[in-house]
Amino acid sequence: MKRLGLFLASVLTLAPLAAQASPWYLGAAAGSSNAPSQFVTADARIFPEIQVPGFDGTQQGLFLDTSSNAPSSNKTSAAGYDVFVGYHWNSNWAWEAHYFDMGSATSDHTLQGVGTCNVPNCLPALITATEHVSAKTDGFSFNAVGTAPLNGSWSGFATFGAAHVSTNVTTSVVTASISDDATKWAATYGIGVQLNAGTHWSFRFGWQQFHDVGDSSYAGTGSVNYVFLSALCSL
Repeated sequence: MKRLGLFLASVLTLAPLAAQASPWYLGAAAGSSNAPSQFVTADARIFPEIQVPGFDGTQQGLFLDTSSNAPSSNKTSAAGYDVFVGYHWNSNWAWEAHYFDMGSATSDHTLQGVGTCNVPNCLPALITATEHVSAKTDGFSFNAVGTAPLNGSWSGFATFGAAHVSTNVTTSVVTASISDDATKWAATYGIGVQLNAGTHWSFRFGWQQFHDVGDSSYAGTGSVNYVFLSALCSL
């Protein structure tokens, strides 16, 4: 939310200029993102913190046998969106500032283990637990966009720039939870086609990648891909 507030503050600062200069435009996009599977892998650091209902109503630790776990679901695609403001500095090139939210990739891992038994004359019970992982990616970017005419109202475009990307990965099992936040500047680039529909409106269909985001310690690293449809309105 802080990143969205910063982006909106920048847009409001530019609004008086936009009202006087026709090269300015606003846009919004929605589509489907795909995160790397590394973002939603099982995290062994959480195992010592897991507490489960034990015998006689007490809380006993759970020992998880990692050799027997397997993902029961793995969803790396999610709905994504972005909003942006742009400025044409000639007929073929523009600058754009974006706020983007690529949604959350998720996975559920089925884990098996043995509950400890600290009371006399009892046998440890076999226990199954589910480890849930959620990885959310959002941030803002500054892009250069180049366009070239194709046929009639159609043109092709390419975009490249720098993105400030935050990846938050949360892993939870029963009552235990671990969260990691990786933030970094990364390259972003994409291609697509644009339909110019009149004086004020244009529409884009394209693909964009946020390259090598996350971190190598806990959140994992990889590239997030985004397929989108956007609408642009000249001011």
